[in-house]
Amino acid sequence: MLKSTNEGFSIVTALKACDESYKLILKSFRSALAEVKDDKDYESCSYDISSVSTDNLKDCLIALAFNKVEDPSISNGDKFVILFAHTADTIVDNCTNEQCYQFHI
Repeated sequence: MLKSTNEGFSIVTALKACDESYKLILKSFRSALAEVKDDKDYESCSYDISSVSTDNLKDCLIALAFNKVEDPSISNGDKFVILFAHTADTIVDNCTNEQCYQFHI
């Protein structure tokens, strides 16, 4: 359940920031996938993935903290995004073209 010291406006402000962050996150993941599938550009893919957990998620985290909004489902989602981005980044960074072709990435 959402908790806030200043219900209403604070919650809406934080949720809007998180909504925008998640739109950017999805855009980055889609771009990264296209770079691997279409262009075999692993360096650009890695850049897009690393931006997810740094640039894209930052505004959501700041808005939640600034507005003192606590929501376990959003916090868990944010943690999942960070974990997924780091995992994907590690895979791409350790992937050579031959290895990736073997797994149809």
